[in-house]
Amino acid sequence: MAGLLLLARCRGIYDGGAEDWVPLVMQIEQDSIHRWHACSGGMVSIDGQRAHAVCYGLASASNLEQDGRLACRLIGGRYLDELEKRDDEWRIIKRRYIADGAREFDNGLEELVTSGFAVNVLNILKPGHEAYRPL
Repeated sequence: MAGLLLLARCRGIYDGGAEDWVPLVMQIEQDSIHRWHACSGGMVSIDGQRAHAVCYGLASASNLEQDGRLACRLIGGRYLDELEKRDDEWRIIKRRYIADGAREFDNGLEELVTSGFAVNVLNILKPGHEAYRPL
């Protein structure tokens, strides 16, 4: 959860390589009860063997708070990547993530489950539910 709070407070949350980005994101993913992440199509500018790319993303994660409520955090931001072509393959050599905004709100799924809402809603209250792909 500390990772999400850090994302919400910072404008330039990450500036580095993939080897440090992946563990940061995976810890947030593994600690969250519900999670999803959606990215826009990327915009790429190529200059020989180097390129710059940007894409926008929304991430959501839900966790039980100390008071027992299921809270959802929604974060919107941008991935600013530098790429390099190596042996006919493009690789990200540097990533910077900029958080542009964040909101916290009650998840609301519990009310949907108890209301008899016709859409398939699962009452998931802990990480690792079988309906989510294993990380």
